[in-house]
Amino acid sequence: MKKWFLLFICCCLLLIGCSNEKKVSTNGHTKISIEPYSLSDKEESLMMYAGVSQIEFFQFDGELGQKEDLEFKIEHYKKGKFKGELTSLSNMVESKYKNTLFSFAIDNNIDYKRTSLKLIMGTPSGIATTNFSNNMKGYSFESLVNERITLKKNKPVYLAAWYGTSENHLSSPSSKNGELPQGIQDVEETILYSVVWKAKDK
Repeated sequence: MKKWFLLFICCCLLLIGCSNEKKVSTNGHTKISIEPYSLSDKEESLMMYAGVSQIEFFQFDGELGQKEDLEFKIEHYKKGKFKGELTSLSNMVESKYKNTLFSFAIDNNIDYKRTSLKLIMGTPSGIATTNFSNNMKGYSFESLVNERITLKKNKPVYLAAWYGTSENHLSSPSSKNGELPQGIQDVEETILYSVVWKAKDK
């Protein structure tokens, strides 16, 4: 394992762990809200040292019921058609969130040909990764959440997107706050990072 990746893991866990210092009091009902989190100059420098240039953080607040869960997914679309899940993460250890950070990062420096991406999901309890092989010449990476939103049961919220092209131009899909981006049918390859509030798997 590369030294930069170990440093990246430490940085993410440090940022996410620090956000969990405060506890949430029980309010008698379930509600989870999400908003984008902007890095400070110091935190941005830590990410630069980690070697990951593309990363988005999201701040969660609220509390899950005993039979509820959050499921995070990385989904692959080709010309707007759903091709499958690249990976997913659920069975959250935490049920209470106060300024709790989750992250999604793209590393495109795996080899000199740049034909593979490492996709990284960060949670308070650890990091999950998967690889995505492609031959894209250009790409864009962006957050799809620009203000605080509240999750609705069983409705996915799309947090971040990666768009790739093998041509010299790249379409720019539009997205309302957390909605499935419109226009991904005009994009060769799309990767979406999403979360859904759901019942816990039995």
